[in-house]
Amino acid sequence: MEKEAQHSLSLCENKPTEKNGVPPWCVTPLHGELYGGIYRKDIENRFFDCSDMTFDEQLAECVEVAITNLALKRTRRYKEAQLDDRELKSAALAKLAAGMQTLSLEPDFVLRSKQTVQAVVHSVVVAAVEIMTSRCGAPTNESH
Repeated sequence: MEKEAQHSLSLCENKPTEKNGVPPWCVTPLHGELYGGIYRKDIENRFFDCSDMTFDEQLAECVEVAITNLALKRTRRYKEAQLDDRELKSAALAKLAAGMQTLSLEPDFVLRSKQTVQAVVHSVVVAAVEIMTSRCGAPTNESH
């Protein structure tokens, strides 16, 4: 359980690199491009709006906000890869499954919100890159 908790928290770290302002897990230009298309404040606002829901429901709502951000702010990439919202949501929630319990147990609501936002962004970006790469080949350096 302790190893799982450490892994979950490491996914939630959001320390920007000095070079490009994105977290270290953004290992390709595509990761960085998608990361930049998700507004963390939108996710945080949804998390607070859904505070009366179960944590699983809150998480699903937050994932939906992140996916909506990508669909609206990275429309060309989204269409090129023929991303399906349901498929991306399912893949992102699957990535979050291991750390979901750890996140839900955080007693400080504000800290839980910040960690959840970071984990959601990470899972949605990584899931989107995996789906895009499987459909369209290796990510390119082009920005769209």
